[in-house]
Amino acid sequence: MKNGKLLFRREVKKMKKDIVPKMFVLFFVLMVCNGGISHAQEKGLIAWWKFDENKSDIANDAVGNLPGMIIGAGWASGKFGSGLKFTGKESVIFMNNAVISPVDEITVEAWVFPMKYEDSSTQMIILKPESYSLDLSGGKFRFSVYIHGEYRQVVCKDILKLNAWHYLAGTYSSMTQAIKLYADSRLPGKTVITGLESYQINVSGYDLIIGSDDAGSSMLGMIDEVRIYNIALDEEKVKAHVSWQ
Repeated sequence: MKNGKLLFRREVKKMKKDIVPKMFVLFFVLMVCNGGISHAQEKGLIAWWKFDENKSDIANDAVGNLPGMIIGAGWASGKFGSGLKFTGKESVIFMNNAVISPVDEITVEAWVFPMKYEDSSTQMIILKPESYSLDLSGGKFRFSVYIHGEYRQVVCKDILKLNAWHYLAGTYSSMTQAIKLYADSRLPGKTVITGLESYQINVSGYDLIIGSDDAGSSMLGMIDEVRIYNIALDEEKVKAHVSWQ
């Protein structure tokens, strides 16, 4: 496992060296085209990767600030337009940025098309190490936030149906201390944290990864329409997102 992590990190380092200059050019073009101001977005939206490029090794951020590099993932038909297909070795890397490190509230959401489950192994959807994550564990959806030195999480009891698109979202508010997860239009999991000195989400210095992590917990399926908010969306807003066309 240690050798696997080293190989993964070396590959990421190489990809960053090759692709980072392209990302800075892309960011400059976006700023010029937008007159220095991002497109109008709904309240709290801080990153939105549509994966509608259908080509290229760069995943654009519709909000305009955080393009990422695609490492090996293939283009496929997504929930809306195109999406990315993962077969267990690929990922999308977004360089660490304070914008994607909310501390008081957060919502992380994605459309996911699982194609295979391997026993109880973890399939990573979105990961900001030591901050937050969305993943599948044995086909069960899980949302975690890293608070006061450890991950606090909620797990859906039901196994998601294979070869079908599912809307998955996790929310957390330090004001209510409530962690919630949504699968499609349902709220199958909720927990309230108590007894801590602080309820803020940890701010880590790690990059954000979609589709994998450096321990081999890789997605087997497709991912589309990833969004991150610095607010905890309510159930009404989540249901509205499920019905978006």
